[in-house]
Formats: sequence, structure tokens, C-alpha cells
Amino acid sequence: MTHARTSRQSSVKNHSKQTKVKKGMIVNEKIFGKSLEEIDPKAGMTELAIQADEIGNIPGTIEHWQHDIALRKKDIVKYTERTFMQRAAGILKRDLLSAGTNGYELVKFHPLKKNEELVKELKTNPQNALIRLQLVSNFGKVNRNFPVEFYRSMLLQSMVACSLGEISIQGLQIAIWAQNTYFQKLSKLCKDYLDKLKSNLEGIKDSDHSFRQRRPIEEKIKEVQRNINILRTYQEHANKPMKEVIGADFTISLGEIQNTFLSTTGEKSDKNSKQMIVKKVTGVINILRYILLLHPNAHELVDLLIRLDNKNPIGHFLKARISMSAMVFSVGRYEGGERTAGTKKEVQEHFKEAYHQYGLAVKKMGKVVKGTTQYSILIEYANIILYFYQIANHLLKIKLPKPWIQTAMQRAYRALVMAQESGKTDEMEKLLSRVIETENLNAEEVLAYS
Repeated sequence: MTHARTSRQSSVKNHSKQTKVKKGMIVNEKIFGKSLEEIDPKAGMTELAIQADEIGNIPGTIEHWQHDIALRKKDIVKYTERTFMQRAAGILKRDLLSAGTNGYELVKFHPLKKNEELVKELKTNPQNALIRLQLVSNFGKVNRNFPVEFYRSMLLQSMVACSLGEISIQGLQIAIWAQNTYFQKLSKLCKDYLDKLKSNLEGIKDSDHSFRQRRPIEEKIKEVQRNINILRTYQEHANKPMKEVIGADFTISLGEIQNTFLSTTGEKSDKNSKQMIVKKVTGVINILRYILLLHPNAHELVDLLIRLDNKNPIGHFLKARISMSAMVFSVGRYEGGERTAGTKKEVQEHFKEAYHQYGLAVKKMGKVVKGTTQYSILIEYANIILYFYQIANHLLKIKLPKPWIQTAMQRAYRALVMAQESGKTDEMEKLLSRVIETENLNAEEVLAYS
């Protein structure tokens, strides 16, 4: 793995040397790396990045980063599964862990003794999430301006720590901080680059050839401004769970969920334990759904909960929330200027999954609403139907089939009727009425309730 990444790094350097700069304008100014279009997501991101004028692609690198996290986890598992004799032999050989896996990629920027000691501990036990998070946290206390690669490494280190089987609120807090710090740095790079482009534009004197010189710079300014908008969307989305981590402090793992639900003693305390597990998973998902890099971990937790407690609607509700959050983020990217067929498809796929999971949750509720969580299920189910209808029509310009609209609005209406006692349905009922009128739907059929 180390050799492959070194080769890729060499390729990036060669590519950057070959990048040409057109006279009179700043194009492809190398800040840290290579165009995303040239990278297979399965190669990860450890030794790869993007051009300054492509910074707006960063919110689209979720798949690349997730593969990079998976590669690091695979590296860790492979290392820790060696036999005792192999480990002993490894002392006399070169380190088998990459700089990304053992944390040295951070320490090389600021080699303090206490952090070097943490790297030594990670070399011995790379699955120790607390040590990895401590390493990231230590750098958060350093008042220095590091290169942007350093902040990306902090992000990936914190995400790996939260992907090793046990998720703590404290760990998520560090991951959120690392994520926000990285994107703040990227936003500044975009703004600095935009200032340089504007300065170049102002330096072009009026002449017969000025239009030919100004046009490409003006187009590049629009592109970088789009990138700034997309980064702002990502930051706003990523900042949403901050209130969820304040004052909270607990840990949840797949093993804890499984052990609790597979208990067969039937004692009252077991029921209380199960309720506590559901509460913990709900709390963690309310944070994870806004951390896109950790969505695979969020789905893994919820999928296990659904398998072990399949009569409870809460698992499907949480799974729907994860997909809804992913959909809202994709909508934000599309609104910000990333108007590609791929982004449009992402919105649709995330909606389909959320719509399906909310529907399953409603079915498992029955016809009698019990508690605030079930009111939330009903309200969010109706809301996502109406929300998708609006963005499909006004933003994505998708022509929805009339039969689908009829059925979806009928389901939204039924959910709103069941949730009326919550006192939060009035605005959605008005919107539903407007949809019925606009689409000329069969009102009696839509508003039928049984």
C-alpha cells in the first residue's frame, strides 16, 4: 500500500509540473494536488487532492474520502491480525504502517515529543481510537498556521478514529471540529484565489484584444465563486449537529447493541437496557447524519438495530433521517452551482431511500400514535414528500408522473391527519392543498382517509 501511494504521489508531482499557465491569467495554480476527474475513488485521497480552481469539487469527494478511510482501516486490521512472531519480526524490519495510518502524517508538520510518543503507541496498537483522537486534539491546541494538507490529514485521522467500531460523542466533537477547520481553510484559499483573478482582470487595459483576455478570467471568476457557494453549503450542513454534542458524553458500539438485544433472560432490566441503547443510537445518528464521511458507520449502526429490533419503527426512522440529510446536502450542492446529471441523480436516489424508510416506519407504527417520536416520523414523512415535489419541479426541472404525485400526496395527507394533534401540520396542509390545485389532482381520492 505504501509503495502504491508513493507512486501516486510521484504521479501528482509530475502532473503539476506539466500544468501550463496561460499568459495574463492565473490558471490551475497548484495549491495541493491533482484534478479529481483523473482519480478513481477507490484509490482514496491520501496522496491526492485538487487544483485551486477546482476546490468546489471537494464536497463531491465524499466517495474518495470514504474509500481512503476504508483503505486505512484495512491497513490497521491487516497489521493487528499478524501473529505475535510476525509482530516481533516486524521490530527489526521497516514499519509496515503507512504515515497516514500511524499518524506520522500529522507529526511531520510539528514534531513535538508528546505527539511522537502518541505515534509510537499507534504503531503498537493502531486500533486505539482514543490515542488517535488525542493526537488530533493536541494539534487543535497549537496556535500555528499549517499547510492545507495538514488539515485534511486531521480530518481523515479523526474520521478513521470514529470508524473503528466504537463511536463516542467526544470523538464526534473532535471530528466535527477537524472537519470545520479544514473547510474554513479551503474557503480562504478560494477567496484568495478569487482576489488574484479579480486583480488580474483589473490589470487588463482596454484595447481591441481586451475582450479576448478578459473573457476566460471572467469565466474563471464565476467558477471560483460557485466553488465558494458550494463550500458554504457544506459548512452550513456540517455545523448543524454542534448543539447535539454540547453536554452529551457517551459511547456506543455494534457489540454493545448486539449483546444487549441478544440477551434472553427476559428481566425488566433488559427492557430498560434496550431502551437505553435505542436512546444512544438515536443521539449518535442525530449527529452522524450531518457528517457525510461517517454515513456508512451510521447505516451500519441502524441496520443492526433494525435486524435485532425489527418491530420497532425507530430504526427505519433513523435510516430515513440519514438519507434525508444526504439528499438535502446534494440539493445544496445543486443550488450552489454543481448542476450536473450526477448531482441530480444523487438527489433522486437519496429521496427514494428516505421515502421508502419513512414509509416502513409509518407501517410499523400502527394506527395509534404513541409519543413525540411517532409524531416526528409522520411529520417528516409528509415533509419529505412535499419538499421533494417542490425541488423536483422548481430546481431540478423533473417532470414527476401524475399517478406518483397522486399516491405520494395521499400518503402525505394520511400522515398529516395522524399527526394533527402535534399542532405542527397547518403549513404543510396548506402546501398540500396548493399541490392538489396546481396538479389538478383528484381531491376526493387524495383526501380520503381510512
